[in-house]
Amino acid sequence: MKEIRIHPNVYTYRIMIVALCRCGQIKSAHDVFVEMIDVGIESNLITFNNLMHVHVKAGLSEKMDGSEVELNVNSYRILISLYCGVGHWNNVYKFFREMVEEKCLKSS
Repeated sequence: MKEIRIHPNVYTYRIMIVALCRCGQIKSAHDVFVEMIDVGIESNLITFNNLMHVHVKAGLSEKMDGSEVELNVNSYRILISLYCGVGHWNNVYKFFREMVEEKCLKSS
């Protein structure tokens, strides 16, 4: 795309990230996410939630720390559900408390 001077936007990046995740190429998906941030495109919740989902399943959730995306109730639901599934109870409690403190209890 860059060769023909088409500049991707958040939706283009999201398509690439989701496709890479579905193919099991989590590192490549993360690299595309980092590139997106580096070129100044802010992640939206859908892109962030998709990438977060595969990172937690792959045990790489620490790579998602530091993102500037403000989590919503769906983000917390994904995190809590996935951490329950892998038995990381401290993280479950941490994100549940954070969700309560942020008053993020209803779908927006």
